[in-house]
Amino acid sequence: MKVDYYNRQGDTIVFEKLDNNTVKMSGYQYSRSGFNEDGSKIEFIDPAGGPYIGVGMNLNTYFNTKKNMIIKAIEFEPENGLVLKI
Repeated sequence: MKVDYYNRQGDTIVFEKLDNNTVKMSGYQYSRSGFNEDGSKIEFIDPAGGPYIGVGMNLNTYFNTKKNMIIKAIEFEPENGLVLKI
């Protein structure tokens, strides 16, 4: 399942559900990110123009579902790029 989100700069951010626990996020060129205190885990990703996505947030509004899709981790995978673990 893929969902397109159009941010305030006109970019199309794509959320693609790869499996029950993984959502790929793509469609942006520039972003900022933040890490935990020891620098080992990504805490948030904020593409230029949005949306801000952080650990603990619920993705259900993007997928238009009542089922909770709470982000447990944000990771970079060589084969998929940036993924949100739910």
